[in-house]
Parts: sequence; structure tokens; C-alpha cells
Amino acid sequence: MTMAETRRRTLSWSAVNLLVLLYALVPVLWIASLSFKPAGTIKDGHFIPQEWTLDNYRGIFRTDAFTSALFNSIGIGLIATVIAVIFGTMAAYAVARLDFPGKKVLVGVALLIAMFPQISLVSPLFEIMRSIGLFDTWAALIIPYITFSLPLAIITIPIIVFVLIFQRRIVAGLTSGAVKG
Repeated sequence: MTMAETRRRTLSWSAVNLLVLLYALVPVLWIASLSFKPAGTIKDGHFIPQEWTLDNYRGIFRTDAFTSALFNSIGIGLIATVIAVIFGTMAAYAVARLDFPGKKVLVGVALLIAMFPQISLVSPLFEIMRSIGLFDTWAALIIPYITFSLPLAIITIPIIVFVLIFQRRIVAGLTSGAVKG
């Protein structure tokens, strides 16, 4: 492949990536723009607000429904993430470094759970949580979140550790060896 072909291919992929990025970001930017408009000018058709206001944010943070939901989301997300990272790191270390019976089965089951469509379990999980008395509690959300994030952590943490730690050391060792040698 010549240098011109490589450059043309790089530019064409960059253009495709830019189009995909714009396609994904324009709705987000539109909603952000609407959030800074006064209520009377939301349907004016202008992308950039003619008059800027923070009244929409002041109004939403004055309601208890939003602030309690925000607090619940942050709390549940943090607890589930911390638990999944702690247990996922320990399990990932065991899977990556130790040989034990059932290791391949464990990794296979973790992959299976990570690939399973989580939305298909919403109704059964709702019924289970209601029947065991966890309905409308943080635990009813934290347990399923950990159930789905732990297998993903077991799979991805060894990859991340390899890329971030070992690969940097190898590249640094090769570079310093090349400079000295």
C-alpha cells in the first residue's frame, strides 16, 4: 500500500468517524441547548438560544422528586460499582494467575452472563424482589447491577491491567534498551 493510499484511507475513515460522531452528538447538543432556553422559546426553531436562562435547572433542583432520584442513582451506582470492582479484581486476579479446576467454565459463564440481554430479566427480577420483600429498596437494584457487572469486570480487568501496566513496562524497557544499546 502506497503512502497516498494510506493517507486517502485515513482521511475517508476520519470523515466517516466525524459523521457518526455528529449523528450521535447533535441530539445531545440540541437537548442541552433547549435546557438553557426560556419556556416560551423552546419551539422557536433556533439551535442556539437567543436568550439564555438557568431557570430550568433552578426549577428541577427545587423539586424533591428529582433531587431524591438523583441521590438514589448516585448512591446505588457508587455502591454497585465499588463492590463489583473489589470482587471483580480479586476474581480477575485468580482467573489470570491461578490454575484451578473449572477455570474455563467460570470464564465461559462470565462471558455468557456479560452477553445476555439484561432487559429480558426485568420482569422476573421485579417479581423476585417483590416476593422476597426487597421491592422499592436500594438492595433490589444493587444486587442485579452487581450480578451483571461482576462478570464483565472479571473479563475486562485482566485486559486493562495488561494494557496499562505490563505493556507500558515492556515498551519502556525496549525503549531504554534501544537507547542504551
